[in-house]
Amino acid sequence: MKLPRVPKADSYRLSNGLTVHTLCGGNHDILRVTLCIPAGGYYAQERETAPYTSDMITKGTRSVSAEEWSKRIEYYGAYINSFCTSLYKIISVSCLTKHFANVWPLIAEAVIEPAFEETELELERARRIQAFKMQLMRTNFVAMRELTTAMHTEGSHYAKRITLEGHKAVTTDQIKRFHSEAYLPNGSFIMLSGKPNDEVFKVIDETLNEKVWKSGDKLLTLPPVELNPNPKHRIHVAMENKAQSTLLVASPTISPLHPDYNAWSLAVHILGGGYLGSRLMQNIREEKGLTYGIGAYCTDHSLFNTFLIQSDLNSDKVEETIKEIIKEADELKQNLVPQDEFEQAIAVLKNQALQSMDGTITSGEMLLNLYLRNVDEEYLQKTYDYLDEATPEDVLRCAQKYLDLDRCVIVDAG
Repeated sequence: MKLPRVPKADSYRLSNGLTVHTLCGGNHDILRVTLCIPAGGYYAQERETAPYTSDMITKGTRSVSAEEWSKRIEYYGAYINSFCTSLYKIISVSCLTKHFANVWPLIAEAVIEPAFEETELELERARRIQAFKMQLMRTNFVAMRELTTAMHTEGSHYAKRITLEGHKAVTTDQIKRFHSEAYLPNGSFIMLSGKPNDEVFKVIDETLNEKVWKSGDKLLTLPPVELNPNPKHRIHVAMENKAQSTLLVASPTISPLHPDYNAWSLAVHILGGGYLGSRLMQNIREEKGLTYGIGAYCTDHSLFNTFLIQSDLNSDKVEETIKEIIKEADELKQNLVPQDEFEQAIAVLKNQALQSMDGTITSGEMLLNLYLRNVDEEYLQKTYDYLDEATPEDVLRCAQKYLDLDRCVIVDAG
């Protein structure tokens, strides 16, 4: 099966440097518009600052209270998705095209002129502290926290943790300072997908142009990554009253721009790509019943890239599962993948690709994820083209070259 071409967005830039990507189409008058600002968690000195700033921008603006802001959004039937990643503040609106002119100015004002009221901060703090205490009781959160710390040099910027004390120390002055330094149009971008009319583009320009949202002279930069050259190989975190554990096996890996990346990610997909036919799922779930689910992934962004195996399982099955993971990794490094298994893996990837291009808004989400990873449509097209060229020999070569569990950090919490 030959995949269709990856859709390409049109792009233009506003006077303040904000880039707008557009993918227009569809039969219904609906839109999804997503604004992405490089103001994620890694840009702040204190781990808690960016998430608080992210949540507080939808808690009232210069001219509208938090309650009124929410009521207006709800009145027009719009759906808002607002969150913060390690690199970006992301806020998106999905609505009927005819209501965009009423909804988008609310979003723009929230981003540019949030109120940051003390009463709202205290409510947000109470909510976040309660959520944080709950997270500390979850095995997957604790395991990932330990893994992140272990993989980076002790004391380095990326090894910092969110703490209860950090939650209590957040101030409105701290949030305002970060907002003024990080929430800038240059370096930010919009992904618009759906069926816009001329008014949509006019509204975007009127609410986000240089007169309204001034570009900054100095953008925040990220400190260099300091990976731990000799991380602890095996970490166990004991948690009270837990019958289940989260198991993580991880190591730094190659960038998506590396010439071997497509073949390597295919090898990882065959090892444990989350579908029932993958080797870890077949062995550890289907045959031995050690877990309900297990997956292997390459997680990547512009800072560092990680090979990761993850599973939730009964605590008394952890060591046996680790042995089976090692067994499957060794098999992948020693023998060619049989042709029928190889073809099934390719078919799964092609099906996933087709689903990601099913409709204008879905395709827009696919392009958005590319831009967030600092790659483009051409990169993805080459990835899809590779699926028609890949061979079992490619998989064997990259498994032998990059699949080294002796270099991995293995963490279980439970």
